[in-house]
Amino acid sequence: MNRLNTVRLLTLALLMGFAGVAQAQSAAEANAWMAELEQTEVRDITEGEMKRLLGAMEEIEAMEGAINTDSPTMFDAIQANAEASSVLSRYDFDGPEFKVVVHNVMLAMGALAMRDQKAELDMAVQQLQAMKGQLPEAQYQALERQVLGAIQLFDRAPASNIALVEKYKAEIESIGE
Repeated sequence: MNRLNTVRLLTLALLMGFAGVAQAQSAAEANAWMAELEQTEVRDITEGEMKRLLGAMEEIEAMEGAINTDSPTMFDAIQANAEASSVLSRYDFDGPEFKVVVHNVMLAMGALAMRDQKAELDMAVQQLQAMKGQLPEAQYQALERQVLGAIQLFDRAPASNIALVEKYKAEIESIGE
């Protein structure tokens, strides 16, 4: 595998794994999630919000076949489904608040993964830097934006959210299993 493919794979792993979107079907879907995360209102989430989120997601997950997965995003699919919307209401979420909480959890998951996989992340950045001058400048800059953009994105996660995600990591990771 040449260096370019290695960096692309590492970048994709960063984008998909760190963002908590490992279920993404393609790089395009992962990039769409990343674009949404970049627009997220970053704020501290409370333990109560985390518990409400986990409860809502457990119920929504139980509806597996009832939610239209052809919707552009998970949030659109949930809001378009009356039963799923009712679940959000029972857990005191409206659509926008639910999305902000989910995105802040994802940012914190990414930050936690970056901390836990620092050696791999450092290696990806070093490989990228070693490629400067070996690739056409536009191609290098695009790769650099992807890798460094993911790092900067997850650096936005508040420390309190990272601690909360760490506390509830097993429950969060069980969603979708």
